[in-house]
Amino acid sequence: MKLEDKIITVTGAGNGVGRAVALEALRRGARVAGVDISAHGLEETAGLAAAGDRFASYVVDITDKAAVSELPARSPSGSAQSTGSSISPRSSSPSSR
Repeated sequence: MKLEDKIITVTGAGNGVGRAVALEALRRGARVAGVDISAHGLEETAGLAAAGDRFASYVVDITDKAAVSELPARSPSGSAQSTGSSISPRSSSPSSR
C-alpha cells in the first residue's frame, strides 16, 4: 500500500498492534492521526515515532460515539475527516477475529 503523503487514522495507536501500524505508516511517509484512550500511550508512540508534526495524538474513547463524531473537527483543517483510509487493528467482537 502506498502511504506517502496520505493521512490515515489509526485507532489503538497507544500500544500493541495499533502502535506498530502507526509507526509503520509513518515510516512509509504517511501523516498519522493516532487515536487511543491512553494519553500516556500516545505520548510514548509519538516519542518512538520522532515524526514531528506528521503524528497527531487524539485521546478518544472509540466506544463514545459522540467523541468519535467530534474527532474530525479536532484535527487541523479537518484532516481526520479527509483521511484516505482508517485502520482499526483492534477487533471489537470475537466474531470478527
